[in-house]
Amino acid sequence: MGNGHVTRYIGGKRPLKYFTEDLWPSSESSLRKLNIDEARGFEIFKLFCRIDTDESASLEVDECMSYFGGKRTRFTERIFDTIRTSDEETGLDFIHFTFTVWNYCTLNTAGIARYVFEIFDPDNNGYLEQPDVEAMYRMLYDTEDHDTKHIRAIKFDPTTGRIAKDKFMKHMKSKKFVIRPALEYQNRMRRNLGGVIMWEGLTGYRKRHFSVYDSKCTTLEESFVAILAAPDPNVPETQPDSRELLERERSKLMDSVTDAKQRMKEFQRYQEDEKRKSAMKMEDRAVQLAWMAFEAKKYQFESMHFGLDDIWARQEERNAVYEVFDEAVAVQNRYWEERGRKEEFTAYGSESDREARIRDVLRTEEGQMDRERVKWILILEAALKRVAIQAGNSEKAQNDVANLEAQLSKLRDGSTNFHPAKKLSQKFTKKYDLEDIEERTDKLFAEVTIEKAIAEMRESRKESEEERLKDIKRKEFDIATKYGSRNTRWETVNDYDNNRIVTINVDTLKVLDPKAVICELCDAIIEQNDFRCYQCNALRSAKNTPFFKPLGAL
Repeated sequence: MGNGHVTRYIGGKRPLKYFTEDLWPSSESSLRKLNIDEARGFEIFKLFCRIDTDESASLEVDECMSYFGGKRTRFTERIFDTIRTSDEETGLDFIHFTFTVWNYCTLNTAGIARYVFEIFDPDNNGYLEQPDVEAMYRMLYDTEDHDTKHIRAIKFDPTTGRIAKDKFMKHMKSKKFVIRPALEYQNRMRRNLGGVIMWEGLTGYRKRHFSVYDSKCTTLEESFVAILAAPDPNVPETQPDSRELLERERSKLMDSVTDAKQRMKEFQRYQEDEKRKSAMKMEDRAVQLAWMAFEAKKYQFESMHFGLDDIWARQEERNAVYEVFDEAVAVQNRYWEERGRKEEFTAYGSESDREARIRDVLRTEEGQMDRERVKWILILEAALKRVAIQAGNSEKAQNDVANLEAQLSKLRDGSTNFHPAKKLSQKFTKKYDLEDIEERTDKLFAEVTIEKAIAEMRESRKESEEERLKDIKRKEFDIATKYGSRNTRWETVNDYDNNRIVTINVDTLKVLDPKAVICELCDAIIEQNDFRCYQCNALRSAKNTPFFKPLGAL
């Protein structure tokens, strides 16, 4: 089975027959809940067969590592650890293998950081000390030493010497070096098991439907158990007959007010869950109402049914969805522009605000060290200026200048070892170099602190803006994949006479081949055996990937 050419599996059955008769009936409900339909499940099973070199219907760590490749470390072995995940003797069967790769490959950067954090927090205290993070680094990089520079960049609490899980996750979103091996192995798994596009789609699916469990549960393991026990958000609806459709439309018209209120309550609960999950501030009422109007418009569009005579009506309704979406984006942009100006003003603050901020910073050990560093920079700068003027061409004078410049460079880079600076000060500093040193230190330290606060605020705003842009792109692409792009000439409507759903070109009235799909980017037709759009060269979206079947495939 492992060479990819054997066409029989356990019991002499072909893989498709074995999957259809023995695996899919028992695992369908669980896999569909994870947005893995029968076609996608069979693709995963074919790869499972390829990995299962001894045809035992279970996978061991050695088989998984051999297939996925990459550097074998204690961490990568742990991902497929059959002792922890399934049964020590039988290993990972198909369903547990699928659960394992889904749970790991659908994590975003913060999720990977949490995954690694929880390995070193077995008691679920929610905190790690610096030695724990150093051990994490050594395990991930499979080394006997750790990179001090990147460990020190992590902001441990100066009083306890620990870092909380949420702060660790937030830090790793922008400074990924410590967890980079975990991210790289996740990418390797994705590329070798369905492709990055498929897993990006499943990651978005997990965020949309199961983020409440990821945020509320203590560990990712508990979260995945809760996900499997949760209702299926993706249960397909059967097409109603004409009488049922008429009755449903009548019921919707009568209960429209009740349905709208219920939808609003569901959206408010979603907003509350998102607020508890992240430290991001809620947008003001106007922005909330704009996005609520967009969700309500989407719900209205989804509630409508279009027949063969309604293709133009469907196009107009979809354009209305995009109009409400554009208005929500515009309201949000205006709000954040105004908020940015206010935050800029607040960050600078009044004189009393700045004095209070400096006092708060000086109460911390880090603030005291920063002020001390500023003082020694001022002292050595004064000494260097005088020595450089007085120095001749002698080797000793040039060495003195070089020593002062080297120590100043270390202090400016954040060094907290002030002993060399004190020795140089004793050698080169004159009495008048120290005049008003405390006053000058306080002034420069205040300027540096305010500039640092403003820089951090701007960096935070930049990160938030990038996240908002990503979210807007995701929402617009979600509209395109579900309802059609802004400029599409194809409309999906009900053919009630033949009890089927068809996609029709509004210009030519051509009916799309059921095996083909429409490119969301350029509106071209992508044939079943093409993985890319021939016109814009874009890859198939996650929605269109399950319809792909290369030439010669079974």
